[in-house]
Amino acid sequence: MGERRTIHRHSAGGVLYRRKSGRIDVCIIQPRGTVRWQLPKGWIEEGEEPDQAAAREVAEETGCRGTVEALLDEIDYWFYGDERGEKVRIHKNVTFFLLRYEEGDPSGADPYEVADVRWLPAPAAMIKIEFANERRVLQKAVEKLDGTAASAEGSLPQASK
Repeated sequence: MGERRTIHRHSAGGVLYRRKSGRIDVCIIQPRGTVRWQLPKGWIEEGEEPDQAAAREVAEETGCRGTVEALLDEIDYWFYGDERGEKVRIHKNVTFFLLRYEEGDPSGADPYEVADVRWLPAPAAMIKIEFANERRVLQKAVEKLDGTAASAEGSLPQASK
């Protein structure tokens, strides 16, 4: 069997946050059909800029609308998938943005894409998020919101994965 064809995909997502009782809460999702928790993200549609796609995807997947405040990071990863019946390797780049919560409720999340949505204090979200690269994105968000890297490193426990 020969080398699988590689497809490149670019997505955008965000760390949606709100300040509550002196702490930073973030909104994370559990995609339908999985047991993992992650940051909301999705495909960039034709004609969309990454920050526009991030705001749209966050709204669709969390039921909450936010305002993009800053670029956080870009991550990439590889996985195997199916492209029109062909097994392919997919190299995915995801551009993440920091979004300040404006309005909405998790009950408005897309039920076909998302099984559950939760607002959690940032340290609890850090533990719950499955992927290390997304935990690093969340860490950068908290550092940006705190204004110092040192205070965030002390406040966010590392997940056991």
